[in-house]
Amino acid sequence: LNQMTKNLKIRSRMLISYFIIVFLLLIVGITSIVMLSQSSQRLQKFYDLQFKTVSLAMDARRTVFSARGNILSTIVEYSDEAYSNALSDFDYLYTLVEELQEIEQKMTGSSKSGSSQLTQVEEKLNQASGYLSQILDLAAQQKDDDALALYKSNYKPYMDANRDILTSLCETSETNALANVEEGKRLAGIADMIVIGLVVAAVVISVILAIFMSDSVRRPVEEMRQVASRVCKGDMNVEITYQSRDELGEMADNLRSMTEVVKVLIGDISYCMEELAQ
Repeated sequence: LNQMTKNLKIRSRMLISYFIIVFLLLIVGITSIVMLSQSSQRLQKFYDLQFKTVSLAMDARRTVFSARGNILSTIVEYSDEAYSNALSDFDYLYTLVEELQEIEQKMTGSSKSGSSQLTQVEEKLNQASGYLSQILDLAAQQKDDDALALYKSNYKPYMDANRDILTSLCETSETNALANVEEGKRLAGIADMIVIGLVVAAVVISVILAIFMSDSVRRPVEEMRQVASRVCKGDMNVEITYQSRDELGEMADNLRSMTEVVKVLIGDISYCMEELAQ
Protein backbone atom coordinates (compact mmCIF):
# COMPACT_ATOMS: atom_id res chain seq x y z
CA LEU A 1 0.00 0.00 0.00
CA ASN A 2 2.85 2.39 0.86
CA GLN A 3 4.57 1.69 -2.47
CA MET A 4 1.32 2.08 -4.37
CA THR A 5 0.50 5.44 -2.79
CA LYS A 6 4.14 6.49 -3.20
CA ASN A 7 3.85 6.16 -6.97
CA LEU A 8 0.76 8.37 -7.09
CA LYS A 9 1.02 12.02 -7.97
CA ILE A 10 0.91 14.38 -4.99
CA ARG A 11 -2.35 15.89 -6.22
CA SER A 12 -3.92 12.43 -6.45
CA ARG A 13 -2.77 11.57 -2.94
CA MET A 14 -4.23 14.80 -1.58
CA LEU A 15 -7.55 14.21 -3.34
CA ILE A 16 -7.75 10.64 -2.03
CA SER A 17 -7.08 11.93 1.49
CA TYR A 18 -9.81 14.54 1.18
CA PHE A 19 -12.26 11.95 -0.14
CA ILE A 20 -11.50 9.60 2.76
CA ILE A 21 -12.05 12.40 5.30
CA VAL A 22 -15.29 13.46 3.60
CA PHE A 23 -16.43 9.82 3.54
CA LEU A 24 -15.75 9.48 7.28
CA LEU A 25 -17.67 12.69 7.96
CA LEU A 26 -20.58 11.38 5.89
CA ILE A 27 -20.60 8.14 7.89
CA VAL A 28 -20.68 10.10 11.16
CA GLY A 29 -23.39 12.43 9.85
CA ILE A 30 -25.59 9.65 8.46
CA THR A 31 -25.19 7.59 11.65
CA SER A 32 -26.15 10.59 13.77
CA ILE A 33 -29.24 11.24 11.61
CA VAL A 34 -30.29 7.57 11.81
CA MET A 35 -29.83 7.52 15.60
CA LEU A 36 -31.81 10.75 16.01
CA SER A 37 -34.56 9.38 13.76
CA GLN A 38 -34.78 6.19 15.80
CA SER A 39 -34.91 8.20 19.05
CA SER A 40 -37.67 10.36 17.59
CA GLN A 41 -39.63 7.28 16.53
CA ARG A 42 -39.28 5.76 20.01
CA LEU A 43 -40.51 8.98 21.60
CA GLN A 44 -43.45 9.14 19.19
CA LYS A 45 -44.30 5.50 19.86
CA PHE A 46 -44.05 6.11 23.59
CA TYR A 47 -46.48 9.04 23.29
CA ASP A 48 -48.88 7.22 20.98
CA LEU A 49 -49.00 4.06 23.09
CA GLN A 50 -47.68 4.16 26.64
CA PHE A 51 -48.42 7.78 27.49
CA LYS A 52 -51.90 7.69 25.96
CA THR A 53 -52.68 4.43 27.74
CA VAL A 54 -51.85 5.94 31.12
CA SER A 55 -53.71 9.15 30.28
CA LEU A 56 -56.85 7.35 29.03
CA ALA A 57 -56.89 4.94 31.97
CA MET A 58 -56.68 7.83 34.45
CA ASP A 59 -59.35 9.72 32.51
CA ALA A 60 -61.63 6.67 32.60
CA ARG A 61 -61.13 6.32 36.36
CA ARG A 62 -62.00 10.00 36.86
CA THR A 63 -65.07 9.58 34.66
CA VAL A 64 -66.28 6.71 36.87
CA PHE A 65 -66.23 9.07 39.87
CA SER A 66 -67.83 11.84 37.80
CA ALA A 67 -70.66 9.55 36.68
CA ARG A 68 -71.20 8.46 40.28
CA GLY A 69 -71.42 12.06 41.43
CA ASN A 70 -73.91 13.00 38.71
CA ILE A 71 -76.11 10.00 39.46
CA LEU A 72 -76.17 10.79 43.18
CA SER A 73 -76.95 14.44 42.37
CA THR A 74 -79.83 13.28 40.21
CA ILE A 75 -81.16 11.12 43.04
CA VAL A 76 -80.78 13.77 45.76
CA GLU A 77 -82.06 16.69 43.73
CA TYR A 78 -83.25 15.83 40.25
CA SER A 79 -82.29 18.12 37.38
CA ASP A 80 -82.15 17.67 33.64
CA GLU A 81 -78.53 18.79 33.62
CA ALA A 82 -77.43 16.15 36.13
CA TYR A 83 -79.48 13.55 34.25
CA SER A 84 -77.78 14.50 30.97
CA ASN A 85 -74.33 14.59 32.55
CA ALA A 86 -74.76 11.10 34.01
CA LEU A 87 -75.62 9.69 30.58
CA SER A 88 -72.76 11.63 28.93
CA ASP A 89 -70.24 10.31 31.44
CA PHE A 90 -71.39 6.77 30.82
CA ASP A 91 -71.14 7.16 27.04
CA TYR A 92 -67.70 8.73 27.46
CA LEU A 93 -66.56 5.67 29.40
CA TYR A 94 -67.42 3.49 26.40
CA THR A 95 -65.41 5.82 24.16
CA LEU A 96 -62.39 5.67 26.46
CA VAL A 97 -62.51 1.88 26.64
CA GLU A 98 -62.67 1.66 22.84
CA GLU A 99 -59.64 3.94 22.52
CA LEU A 100 -57.74 1.85 25.05
CA GLN A 101 -58.57 -1.29 23.09
CA GLU A 102 -57.33 0.31 19.86
CA ILE A 103 -54.04 1.28 21.50
CA GLU A 104 -53.59 -2.21 22.92
CA GLN A 105 -54.18 -3.70 19.48
CA LYS A 106 -51.40 -1.49 18.11
CA MET A 107 -49.07 -2.54 20.93
CA THR A 108 -49.74 -6.26 20.55
CA GLY A 109 -50.26 -6.24 16.78
CA SER A 110 -53.44 -8.24 17.28
CA SER A 111 -56.92 -7.60 15.90
CA LYS A 112 -58.63 -9.02 19.00
CA SER A 113 -60.97 -6.87 21.08
CA GLY A 114 -58.43 -6.26 23.83
CA SER A 115 -57.05 -7.60 27.09
CA SER A 116 -59.07 -9.46 29.69
CA GLN A 117 -59.07 -6.31 31.86
CA LEU A 118 -60.59 -4.10 29.17
CA THR A 119 -63.03 -6.86 28.27
CA GLN A 120 -64.11 -7.05 31.92
CA VAL A 121 -64.56 -3.27 32.03
CA GLU A 122 -66.72 -3.36 28.91
CA GLU A 123 -68.81 -6.26 30.26
CA LYS A 124 -69.40 -4.53 33.57
CA LEU A 125 -70.33 -1.30 31.78
CA ASN A 126 -72.91 -3.24 29.79
CA GLN A 127 -74.29 -4.76 32.98
CA ALA A 128 -74.37 -1.41 34.77
CA SER A 129 -75.94 0.32 31.77
CA GLY A 130 -79.30 -1.41 32.25
CA TYR A 131 -79.47 -0.33 35.89
CA LEU A 132 -78.40 3.24 35.04
CA SER A 133 -81.54 3.94 33.01
CA GLN A 134 -83.71 2.44 35.77
CA ILE A 135 -82.02 4.57 38.45
CA LEU A 136 -82.42 7.76 36.43
CA ASP A 137 -86.04 6.98 35.66
CA LEU A 138 -86.80 6.40 39.36
CA ALA A 139 -85.02 9.67 40.21
CA ALA A 140 -87.10 11.48 37.59
CA GLN A 141 -90.25 10.05 39.25
CA GLN A 142 -89.00 11.37 42.64
CA LYS A 143 -88.61 7.81 43.94
CA ASP A 144 -85.31 8.66 45.58
CA ASP A 145 -85.21 5.77 48.07
CA ASP A 146 -85.82 3.17 45.39
CA ALA A 147 -83.29 4.80 43.09
CA LEU A 148 -80.66 4.91 45.85
CA ALA A 149 -81.33 1.29 46.84
CA LEU A 150 -80.98 0.15 43.23
CA TYR A 151 -77.82 2.24 42.89
CA LYS A 152 -76.18 0.65 45.95
CA SER A 153 -77.26 -2.92 45.28
CA ASN A 154 -76.75 -3.21 41.51
CA TYR A 155 -75.05 -0.25 39.86
CA LYS A 156 -72.36 0.62 42.41
CA PRO A 157 -70.75 -2.87 42.65
CA TYR A 158 -70.15 -2.99 38.89
CA MET A 159 -68.68 0.51 38.79
CA ASP A 160 -66.53 -0.14 41.87
CA ALA A 161 -65.15 -3.19 40.10
CA ASN A 162 -64.47 -1.05 37.02
CA ARG A 163 -62.72 1.51 39.19
CA ASP A 164 -60.43 -1.17 40.64
CA ILE A 165 -59.71 -2.67 37.21
CA LEU A 166 -58.91 0.76 35.75
CA THR A 167 -56.67 1.54 38.73
CA SER A 168 -54.79 -1.70 38.17
CA LEU A 169 -54.59 -0.99 34.43
CA CYS A 170 -53.29 2.50 35.12
CA GLU A 171 -50.59 1.20 37.49
CA THR A 172 -49.54 -1.49 35.01
CA SER A 173 -49.41 1.02 32.15
CA GLU A 174 -47.40 3.43 34.29
CA THR A 175 -44.93 0.68 35.17
CA ASN A 176 -44.58 -0.27 31.50
CA ALA A 177 -44.16 3.39 30.56
CA LEU A 178 -41.37 3.86 33.10
CA ALA A 179 -39.71 0.66 31.87
CA ASN A 180 -39.87 1.98 28.29
CA VAL A 181 -38.39 5.29 29.43
CA GLU A 182 -35.46 3.46 31.03
CA GLU A 183 -35.03 1.34 27.90
CA GLY A 184 -35.10 4.50 25.80
CA LYS A 185 -32.41 6.04 28.00
CA ARG A 186 -30.29 2.90 27.65
CA LEU A 187 -30.64 2.87 23.86
CA ALA A 188 -29.95 6.61 23.71
CA GLY A 189 -26.76 6.02 25.72
CA ILE A 190 -25.70 3.28 23.29
CA ALA A 191 -26.45 5.58 20.35
CA ASP A 192 -24.36 8.34 21.92
CA MET A 193 -21.46 5.94 22.46
CA ILE A 194 -21.66 4.76 18.83
CA VAL A 195 -21.64 8.32 17.51
CA ILE A 196 -18.80 9.31 19.84
CA GLY A 197 -16.85 6.21 18.81
CA LEU A 198 -17.31 7.05 15.14
CA VAL A 199 -16.24 10.65 15.73
CA VAL A 200 -13.13 9.51 17.61
CA ALA A 201 -12.33 6.95 14.89
CA ALA A 202 -12.78 9.59 12.18
CA VAL A 203 -10.49 12.00 14.02
CA VAL A 204 -7.81 9.34 14.61
CA ILE A 205 -7.92 8.16 10.98
CA SER A 206 -7.78 11.76 9.76
CA VAL A 207 -4.76 12.50 11.96
CA ILE A 208 -2.96 9.32 10.84
CA LEU A 209 -3.76 10.16 7.23
CA ALA A 210 -2.49 13.71 7.66
CA ILE A 211 0.76 12.48 9.24
CA PHE A 212 1.22 9.91 6.48
CA MET A 213 0.62 12.51 3.76
CA SER A 214 2.94 15.06 5.35
CA ASP A 215 5.70 12.47 5.84
CA SER A 216 5.37 11.27 2.26
CA VAL A 217 6.28 14.82 1.15
CA ARG A 218 8.57 15.90 3.98
CA ARG A 219 11.00 12.96 3.94
CA PRO A 220 12.02 13.10 0.26
CA VAL A 221 12.16 16.92 0.38
CA GLU A 222 14.38 16.75 3.47
CA GLU A 223 16.63 14.15 1.81
CA MET A 224 17.04 16.28 -1.33
CA ARG A 225 17.67 19.40 0.78
CA GLN A 226 20.52 17.67 2.59
CA VAL A 227 21.95 16.39 -0.72
CA ALA A 228 21.78 19.88 -2.26
CA SER A 229 23.46 21.34 0.83
CA ARG A 230 26.37 18.86 0.61
CA VAL A 231 26.75 19.48 -3.12
CA CYS A 232 26.93 23.23 -2.46
CA LYS A 233 29.78 22.55 -0.04
CA GLY A 234 31.62 20.61 -2.70
CA ASP A 235 30.82 17.09 -1.48
CA MET A 236 30.00 15.06 -4.58
CA ASN A 237 29.87 11.73 -2.75
CA VAL A 238 26.13 11.92 -2.26
CA GLU A 239 23.37 9.44 -2.94
CA ILE A 240 19.64 10.06 -3.31
CA THR A 241 17.71 6.97 -2.26
CA TYR A 242 14.18 8.29 -2.90
CA GLN A 243 12.55 6.79 -5.99
CA SER A 244 8.99 7.33 -7.09
CA ARG A 245 6.81 8.18 -10.07
CA ASP A 246 5.45 11.34 -8.50
CA GLU A 247 6.74 14.88 -8.85
CA LEU A 248 9.23 14.42 -6.01
CA GLY A 249 10.55 11.28 -7.68
CA GLU A 250 11.12 13.22 -10.89
CA MET A 251 12.91 15.93 -8.91
CA ALA A 252 15.08 13.29 -7.23
CA ASP A 253 15.94 11.79 -10.64
CA ASN A 254 16.85 15.22 -12.00
CA LEU A 255 18.97 16.04 -8.95
CA ARG A 256 20.67 12.65 -9.26
CA SER A 257 21.41 13.29 -12.93
CA MET A 258 22.63 16.81 -12.18
CA THR A 259 25.00 15.47 -9.54
CA GLU A 260 26.43 12.96 -11.97
CA VAL A 261 26.89 15.69 -14.59
CA VAL A 262 28.62 17.94 -12.05
CA LYS A 263 30.90 15.04 -11.08
CA VAL A 264 31.84 14.54 -14.72
CA LEU A 265 32.44 18.26 -15.24
CA ILE A 266 34.60 18.50 -12.13
CA GLY A 267 36.52 15.44 -13.26
CA ASP A 268 37.11 16.95 -16.71
CA ILE A 269 38.16 20.28 -15.22
CA SER A 270 40.57 18.52 -12.87
CA TYR A 271 42.08 16.58 -15.77
CA CYS A 272 42.52 19.76 -17.84
CA MET A 273 44.14 21.56 -14.94
CA GLU A 274 46.58 18.68 -14.43
CA GLU A 275 47.47 18.71 -18.12
CA LEU A 276 48.03 22.45 -18.10
CA ALA A 277 50.17 22.15 -14.99
CA GLN A 278 52.42 19.64 -16.73
